Amino acid sequence: MRRTRIPLIFVTVAGLLLGAVDMVAAAPVDIRNDRSDNTLYFTYNENKGRIPSAFSSRLVRREDRVDFFAYVVERKGAVEGRRLKARLVLRLNRKRAVRYAGRFRFWVLDEQGATAFRRTKHVDLVLRQRPGRRKQVLRWIFDLDDSGNYTAFARFRTKT
Repeated sequence: MRRTRIPLIFVTVAGLLLGAVDMVAAAPVDIRNDRSDNTLYFTYNENKGRIPSAFSSRLVRREDRVDFFAYVVERKGAVEGRRLKARLVLRLNRKRAVRYAGRFRFWVLDEQGATAFRRTKHVDLVLRQRPGRRKQVLRWIFDLDDSGNYTAFARFRTKT
């Protein structure tokens, strides 16, 4: 009997120690600044409220903790002034949680490089390895005043 108690105690202590290490490792990594992994290029028809063409360039970064994509999509049937939706999609790639505490800014630039749309959202969100917590989507409703070619991207900056 004595032999079985020592290994059992050892296994229990080792399990507690490993559990403590796992709990420390579960603390989220704080992101200080980030930029969308893509730049979206699109053409907008202001008369119809449509995006007839769009393509996205993707920055391939290995070891990224989060996929961070910027989109602009049509809102079919929406009234003028609310025909487009800016979307930021964040998806966790790793097992360790990631925290964004600061502001996300979404830009749309016209073909001359002037700002056609810019909005900010202040957030404090954590992406986790749990169902429903791996992905977050931020949205802004807007419209553009003129037809033409546009570029959209997003940035994140921490509060400090």
